Amino acid sequence: MQKFFRALALCLFIFSCFVFILAAYAQYAIPPQITTAEEKDLSSSKLFHFTRSEDVKTAGARTDREADDVYNVNVSLFNIIPLRKTQVTTVKRRYVTLCGDVYGIKLYSSGVVVISVEDIETQNGKKNPGKSAGIKSGDIIKKIDGKKVNSNKEVSEICKNSKGKALEFTILRNDKTITLKLKTVKEKKSGLYKAGLWVRDSTAGIGTMTFYDRETGIFASLGHAVCDVDTEIKLPLSEGLAVRAKILGCKMGSDSEAGELTGAFMSENTGELYINSQCGVYGRLYNYDSNATLIPVAVSDEVKTGKAQIYCTVDGTGPHYYDVEITKIIDKDSQEKNMTVKITDEKLLAITGGIVQGMSGTPLIQNGMFVGAITHVFVSTPKEGYAIFAENMVAAADEAKVIMEEKQKAS
Repeated sequence: MQKFFRALALCLFIFSCFVFILAAYAQYAIPPQITTAEEKDLSSSKLFHFTRSEDVKTAGARTDREADDVYNVNVSLFNIIPLRKTQVTTVKRRYVTLCGDVYGIKLYSSGVVVISVEDIETQNGKKNPGKSAGIKSGDIIKKIDGKKVNSNKEVSEICKNSKGKALEFTILRNDKTITLKLKTVKEKKSGLYKAGLWVRDSTAGIGTMTFYDRETGIFASLGHAVCDVDTEIKLPLSEGLAVRAKILGCKMGSDSEAGELTGAFMSENTGELYINSQCGVYGRLYNYDSNATLIPVAVSDEVKTGKAQIYCTVDGTGPHYYDVEITKIIDKDSQEKNMTVKITDEKLLAITGGIVQGMSGTPLIQNGMFVGAITHVFVSTPKEGYAIFAENMVAAADEAKVIMEEKQKAS
């Protein structure tokens, strides 16, 4: 009898440890808030059981979309042992058309970006008006004496005509507007009044178009902002164009240097740009297929580590599917760099060596759904890089739609 109770106690101890481990796993694996598509129900397993309890009037789950239904569920082990309460938000499933092709970007800034401030040789020696005024590299000049400026030429003309008079510069620095006084000086060699400012008003390059809405023509691309090459600040967009482009070749990436797709702009403008944001560049296509194939958009909670594919263009034959692996989900609450991806397709690696410049915006597909887009490469290990969630890009595309509608009303 004593042996029986000892065996029974051991069994109870093992069972208690098993339950404790499962309970701990549930706390880790089942988040306190879940966002899911409206047609996808939470299903109970043999271990964990989900029971809907009460409705919630206001959405507390992280989602950039309007919630269709928000409710709490009680999670239990074996439908007996209560574990935790989880809030579920269901949203309407979205659908988009994948692109995966490269295009040209012509972006004109709102204001001009200060690249550097330099000395000017005057009759009285070297002077640096910009430095003396407190202007720094990375500042964005929005106005001079109350007049908006959007080009290098405008800044140059105002300075030349100043006759050495102090000018009031309205500057955007770290998202804060400040006002500075700058007094131009007369250059000894040319006899012209100058501020000693090197500024930039536009940029151009190629990237990958991620998707478009076949009802509106609104498109998304890059998955990250276009930044000034020297100052690395996000360029404020005044206006811009999407241009047809073709791939000329590819410089393969190595363990110390990022590779790059080389391309050329064609003469055809294919759309206009509305937004340059953390989540990418967005605009409207002039012509698009209103009957193109649709793909469902995954919400972030549906994205898992494991096998996936990208759909991208790395040569003149157009977009193709290549195998990748989603290696880690990093931050579901961030607007960008939500996960890491590793290229596993030997054919793609033979062409590019991994992720290269120009592939930013490449759509990422998993389980038949659009789950995100490639954004950055790890220079030290070019087979790997960051990706953004699809739902973040779709939310930014909705903002572009609002801008389009406002422009249409104004015209």
